[in-house]
Amino acid sequence: MEVDIFNKTGNKIATMKGRYVGLKENYIIKQSDEKEIFLQFEDVPEVRPKKTYRKVTNAITIIIDGKEVIQVGNTIIATDERIKKFDIDNNNIADSVKIKQLLGTRRAIIIYSQSGSLIAAYGGKYISYKVYLGKTSQFDVDGLCLFIHRANYILI
Repeated sequence: MEVDIFNKTGNKIATMKGRYVGLKENYIIKQSDEKEIFLQFEDVPEVRPKKTYRKVTNAITIIIDGKEVIQVGNTIIATDERIKKFDIDNNNIADSVKIKQLLGTRRAIIIYSQSGSLIAAYGGKYISYKVYLGKTSQFDVDGLCLFIHRANYILI
């Protein structure tokens, strides 16, 4: 698997590789600021302790072969390197339909940075997806895994 990290304008700022790649949310434990007051039978108020709850942070942990990298705010694309990839560097094409045609595949995922720059495109015969974490989508491309975190994409 290969993990590429892009800034908001679409410039690649890091690449990491490993056999096993996973993503997980980070959260903090907080207590509410309000105390809950309940009335008992004899109108004597009972004050219960503050409630504790989990709050998801903007940080995401990337796990590569058991080693963790924590990042915030960037676009992450983690992909099995066997998925057919469109060569963005040698083509100056912005039309998603044209990219799909050049990939020569039945389906395509065209990925854009947070500011709208084309950063990657992948193709396959069968593509399904689900929302994996808050801002992350997990794709199955012909039986191979692709994660996209914090990016715009078109599935055509």
